[in-house]
Amino acid sequence: MRPKFKFNTFIFSNIYKNVNIKTIPGVFSYNKIDVGSQLLISTFTNSITGDILDIGCGSGILSILLAKFSNKVKLTLVDTNIAALKSSKLTLKSNNITGNVLLSDVYSNVYKKFDLIISNPPRHKNSKTNLNCIQEIIKNSVQYLKKNGEIRIVVNSHISCHKFFKNTFTYYNVLKKEKNFTIYQAYKKNKIK
Repeated sequence: MRPKFKFNTFIFSNIYKNVNIKTIPGVFSYNKIDVGSQLLISTFTNSITGDILDIGCGSGILSILLAKFSNKVKLTLVDTNIAALKSSKLTLKSNNITGNVLLSDVYSNVYKKFDLIISNPPRHKNSKTNLNCIQEIIKNSVQYLKKNGEIRIVVNSHISCHKFFKNTFTYYNVLKKEKNFTIYQAYKKNKIK
């Protein structure tokens, strides 16, 4: 007799700030909430409203926590990892929150503009530091932001995104910085060079 595959035995549940986060193997921070995401979440307030794009959504933790802070958001979560998309769907469902979950390589399957783009982007490819994804998220964000729209990303502090932001926005700022992580922020209302 062949053994039966029981998908549910691979789902890991983690409670963070009274939110049920669901992950499956192959998803970033499978069994814990990573420090970078925690730092980005610490910047969320109930004043954030509108259409939100979560790039590299992983388990969906950023979107879920943002929705818990503000019920005036419409969520779109994108990732290239099928396991991440499944995890995000499970996390949304377990918290009774709705959102569009799409397979997309950064903006490849995105066709609208947003009030806020958030991301804890991947920094490695095949175990080597690779900043191409971070650069693409920042550089092309202006095409996907509404007027006065904001981009807010978190990266390891040893990675500088100043050049990427300077080449895209006239003004940007470091919203928050700790020993290991930095949050960058910029608005579309700034003139684009």
